[in-house]
Amino acid sequence: MDRAFIRIDYDAPEKARAIALALSPDNATCPRGLSINTRNEGPSLEITLESILRLETFLATLDDLMRCLQVAERVLETLG
Repeated sequence: MDRAFIRIDYDAPEKARAIALALSPDNATCPRGLSINTRNEGPSLEITLESILRLETFLATLDDLMRCLQVAERVLETLG
């Protein structure tokens, strides 16, 4: 099994919560054999990705998740 744990600390709990909510659809739409758990703990965002699928699938999912995270951060910066 492949597993990644990512923790990002933000300057405010509201920012971590907003990004966790923006990423939450990814939690519900995973194919069988892949799981994504996103949650916020105070000002921290915690993401756990687990996969029993091919390593290429795991890495592509991780890359996609990081791109979605970047978009969510940019949107929050724009809305300011």
